[in-house]
Amino acid sequence: MNKQQSISSSSSHVLPKHALKSKLFLIEKGEYSFLLEAVSKRKAIFLCAKKLIPHYQFFINSFAKERSLFSIFYRDKYGVFNDPQRMRPLPFSDHKKAEYISEQVKRNIHNFWADRPDLGAEYTREFVRSLIAQKQNKEYIGSFTEEFYIWTIIKLMASEKGIAGKLTIREIDSQLARNYSYSHLNSE
Repeated sequence: MNKQQSISSSSSHVLPKHALKSKLFLIEKGEYSFLLEAVSKRKAIFLCAKKLIPHYQFFINSFAKERSLFSIFYRDKYGVFNDPQRMRPLPFSDHKKAEYISEQVKRNIHNFWADRPDLGAEYTREFVRSLIAQKQNKEYIGSFTEEFYIWTIIKLMASEKGIAGKLTIREIDSQLARNYSYSHLNSE
């Protein structure tokens, strides 16, 4: 009788079927590489995104017009609003300009989370709070649910605009991974 059989047959707690069917996945994106055990590619991506939350939390929380998630939305079809080389200047009064930019940002947010409108609504709420803080000359840093961070990181990983580098997900033979780990540890 092998070890897995003895555990499931002698214990009153039976292991779930998926516990016996987990696979190893190598996920590479930009400077990050993760070797994760999961039952599917989808679950491996989810676990990877969860591990990346601390690395991308500030990027997501910030409403800065550059180098943040918000910067992806701070544009219209003519380009980024704060680009001095912008093809089309906004010919509006300051008030109308602010309204136009706000509407474009909301439209971009809606488009980004078209498949998850609940997450788009969560980001829009934080965006509106940032506008209120801005009117009071205060800085505002957003705060989101864990689900929001995970799904946003997944979208950014899948996007060429988001987190740098091509996303690669490969199932790895577990014996090959053990050999690699053993040889890697012995080579140092």
